[in-house]
Amino acid sequence: MLFRNHGIVRERELLVENQGPWYYKVQELEYNYRLTDIQAVLSLSQLQKLDRFLARQREIASLYSDAFAALPGVELPYQAPCAESAWHLYRRLGNPDNCNLQSFYCPHAEELYERMITLPLFPAMSDRDITDVITAVYKVISWSRRH
Repeated sequence: MLFRNHGIVRERELLVENQGPWYYKVQELEYNYRLTDIQAVLSLSQLQKLDRFLARQREIASLYSDAFAALPGVELPYQAPCAESAWHLYRRLGNPDNCNLQSFYCPHAEELYERMITLPLFPAMSDRDITDVITAVYKVISWSRRH
């Protein structure tokens, strides 16, 4: 609660002193991460679509995995048997070519950078978009093996 409300505390049990119902105390310097009314309404609207979005993203991820499973030297994203990913991203590992250096976040970033590509994956993708992505991946892999 402190994080979303400038560090303000109104709960009596959390106050060092209590001067009445109007009294509050800033316990720590924090931010104001409260949603506006418009953000809350938009969030509720999006939540109603969540099951459909997740189903579509899982379908796209499955199509990608099926399409790339037979490619030699390609490592598909891991999906734990006890979990069901939302597939916010679809990362595929392959032979070194090109990537982004983010060593601040990961000490092995350069190694991963050389092997990783993130493919488009969002609920509004059409089947044609998915086919285009798969075709493009095959073309890039085919080209890189020749050079």
